[in-house]
Amino acid sequence: MRSRKDPDSLEIIVLNVKKNLSFWLLPDFLSPKLLRVLNLSKIYSNDGILYPIFPHPFMSEQDLSSIDPRLQKQVTNAKRAIEKGNPGYAVPICADILKRYPGLYEVRKTLRDAQKRLAGNSGGVKKFLTKVTSAPFALGSAGRIKKDPSKVIESAEALLSDDPSNVAAHRILGQAAEELGYHNTAIFAYECVRELEPDNLDNLKALAEQLIEVGRNKESVALCDSILARSPADGDAQNIIRKASVAQSMEKGKWEEEADFREKLKDEEEAVRLEQASRAVTGEDALRELIEDGLKRVEKEPENLNILRDLTSNYRKLGDYENSLLWIGKARLLESGKSDVALEKLEIQITVESKEVFIREKLELIESEGETPELRAEIESAQQDLFETRFAFAGSLVERYPNEYGYRYEFGELLLEKGDLDQAIAQFQVSQRNPKVRIQSLLNLGKAFKAKKIFDLAAEQLSSANSELKIMNEIKKEVMYELADCYELKGDRERAIEEYKKLYSADISYRDVAKKIDEFYSNAS
Repeated sequence: MRSRKDPDSLEIIVLNVKKNLSFWLLPDFLSPKLLRVLNLSKIYSNDGILYPIFPHPFMSEQDLSSIDPRLQKQVTNAKRAIEKGNPGYAVPICADILKRYPGLYEVRKTLRDAQKRLAGNSGGVKKFLTKVTSAPFALGSAGRIKKDPSKVIESAEALLSDDPSNVAAHRILGQAAEELGYHNTAIFAYECVRELEPDNLDNLKALAEQLIEVGRNKESVALCDSILARSPADGDAQNIIRKASVAQSMEKGKWEEEADFREKLKDEEEAVRLEQASRAVTGEDALRELIEDGLKRVEKEPENLNILRDLTSNYRKLGDYENSLLWIGKARLLESGKSDVALEKLEIQITVESKEVFIREKLELIESEGETPELRAEIESAQQDLFETRFAFAGSLVERYPNEYGYRYEFGELLLEKGDLDQAIAQFQVSQRNPKVRIQSLLNLGKAFKAKKIFDLAAEQLSSANSELKIMNEIKKEVMYELADCYELKGDRERAIEEYKKLYSADISYRDVAKKIDEFYSNAS
């Protein structure tokens, strides 16, 4: 049991570590009459003194039924608005409630549903190679999560409001939620990652761990079984299954008379290692202990892919990318590692992630100490290096998996960014066959043709995308603006202004559309 003063008030937080419950304690000068007015019913005893208490909204997950009925009604109205095709109404309502009650995972689900509908088809784009904009949320920011997880959740939500398909933001949201004990929120975040990256085994294992925390042990076992079907030597998944099986047995009352589950295992040394490895390890000391244990084990079994994978993962969690890449490199040299596609993708992710973290650290240095020409040059060089790394990886993926249209789309994006328009067009023409990236492919085809000043072909692609989008969301607005701009560049001002008018009537604040409409009517008069 521990307590600390809240710097902003005379109240005290008391955290019951064993049960993971937190409460506000009211100062003792409050009168019994006032306590009755506050309708406080719980009592906490400390050193023989009774204190009235009530749950603090930022320290535990809550059901929707636990908040003010008026707020409950707002959530109900938000859900109705989504069902009626007006998700824009729901977003600010849910976001405001979550700022006050971040543990309301049901509201977070509603918010995400609204954001996805607003984003339209862009939400289904697979983001295998993370962009530089996600750099603040790489796993290297573990210290930031531990220091202020609530702030990290707010930052992750800010990214998701712009792009609900941002895998890095979902992942960091889940990790921060874990730190706060928001297990259902963490599960939801990892499930969102699962939708976007179904083959991300690290995410599936994190999800399986959290399912155990809320007693969904059968689901955890089933999930790990699916992981082992793809990667039979995955020790983490095996450990999670063992942990879930233990929890399942405890639920059935089979081990109620046992003092410790280690007694059920024949090998005491293996029991200690298994219990430690199966915990949701986040502390630096615990990670270093696991790494030390792994280094000893790898000396005895240098070709054990499972041990090498564990070392890679633990160094990554620690933010030590140099050693993480060292061990995954050794794993990839093994015969079993050369053919492991999941391991190959993990190596790509860690490489990109390490470069993103480096850039983020330099940007933070500018924020704290100011910009210098040398520091700016170093950042620009690192950003170019990151782009080249992503470009090389994306190109190799397309070369080896030509029928994976998601890889073609991402490579096309990089080609477009690089200015290689013909090659970008070739990739988008193929990737548009995938319904998940069709609209974005057509949009980028339009941009590429427009950059080549082939305006009739650009308008054709953009018109196709516009006709397929039935709901006015952000992606449709972008398509309409690009189409109008294309007509304007082509010299067809009449058709351009018609598109601008449609956009103006839907969202007067979108880009410079209001200025364009004002200029049109000023010139007309």
